[in-house]
Amino acid sequence: MRTVTVWHRRGCGPCEAVIRDVVPELREEGVEVVLMDVSKHPCAARDARIAYLPTLVAEGDGPRVTCRGYPDERAVRALVADGWREVTSEP
Repeated sequence: MRTVTVWHRRGCGPCEAVIRDVVPELREEGVEVVLMDVSKHPCAARDARIAYLPTLVAEGDGPRVTCRGYPDERAVRALVADGWREVTSEP
């Protein structure tokens, strides 16, 4: 089973858009979603080397996939299935 961790911060516009738009789509695809607010979990964010918000990290079946920024449709497909090791979606 795929798990996608969404690293975000409250008040971050792109982060809130990911939570509003992308998280429901991931859940519909059967992906478990874990929301990690870097303000509440700064040590975990540091340990995970999160340097950009939002960052989505998919793990589980298939390769690990990291998406920095608001994901486009190609990036969402990579998060759900197997795909690229790192995807950057520019706004």
